[in-house]
Amino acid sequence: MIGVCHAGWRGISKGIIEETMNKMLLIGSSYNNINAIIGPCIRQKSYEIQRDFNKNSKIPYIENYILKNNDKIYLNLVGIAKKIMTNYKIKSIKDTKKNTYLDSNYFSYRESIHQKNIDYGRNLSLIAIK
Repeated sequence: MIGVCHAGWRGISKGIIEETMNKMLLIGSSYNNINAIIGPCIRQKSYEIQRDFNKNSKIPYIENYILKNNDKIYLNLVGIAKKIMTNYKIKSIKDTKKNTYLDSNYFSYRESIHQKNIDYGRNLSLIAIK
């Protein structure tokens, strides 16, 4: 069984990870056979948010995954995703540790907006069972 979940801040605030986990469990998976991989995404050191973001976002555990650095605030979405999956007793959570904002091998909407690019490109992920 394979499940794929794109979990940006909006998806996380709406429970997309929990919904994906619940669906997988409902159709026959079990906690001990779920392996999670966190693919390339924006990382905390690149993910600056507005001061009032955490009040309006409804992201679970957000208060524990914010880094304040001088006048700036950075959000750790990967940490939140890992926390949610850990709550589901997922034992294998792998992380590519790729930062799409800083790594030119990947497209980043946020980086493209900051650079005033016309387009922000698209990333494609593939998953298969051997």
